[in-house]
Amino acid sequence: MAKKLIRFISTEEFRKVLKAEKDNARKLAYVLGFGSGLRISEIVGLYEQICPNCSSILELRKIEIEKKKVKRLYCSKCNKDFEAKEVLRSKEIWKIKPIQSHQIDLNTKQIKILGKGGKERITVINPLFPIKESMLKLLPLKIERRTLQNRFKKLCNKTLGKPLNFHTLRHGFANHMLNERNLPMPMVQGFGGWARLDTVGIYAKANPIQAIDKVWEGF
Repeated sequence: MAKKLIRFISTEEFRKVLKAEKDNARKLAYVLGFGSGLRISEIVGLYEQICPNCSSILELRKIEIEKKKVKRLYCSKCNKDFEAKEVLRSKEIWKIKPIQSHQIDLNTKQIKILGKGGKERITVINPLFPIKESMLKLLPLKIERRTLQNRFKKLCNKTLGKPLNFHTLRHGFANHMLNERNLPMPMVQGFGGWARLDTVGIYAKANPIQAIDKVWEGF
């Protein structure tokens, strides 16, 4: 079964979208996604998901349904699995806190990321899309995940003629670093926090047009 090509946003497309966005807080969110490879949950945070029956914090697990592994949220107290659309979200308990201004060091051009399970990593500030001192005052961003996702999708549809989702910014970061900046895959893996190197390798093949151009240059 043939796999679909990975969808990503190119540097030129990102420039157009960034120019079209008028809200500074959303602009900063886009720059953190494309320029530094942050996940949306690392930008605006992620609340814990809680059981609709007993309000306990749920854990994510994989179960088998019709011979397929699917993700479900599990309540150990109720001993029951739930789909994402069935659960509630706490407005008090952060699973991942939104990025704070003290995590961004403009002098060293580094961003310290606190991800799931307390995992930490250091990523880079892209010189093509720099973060200014004035932008740090906007942190932490008080934007709902769904609002940010919907806005970005509509803006891409209006500006580029295709409704890209917010996660394509992260794909664009990997493509930019691998195919345009020619950084080694282990380095990009470290910046983006991917668990597997072969996942990063997929993004190295994300831009077939670029690859074809390089082949022709070689000949």
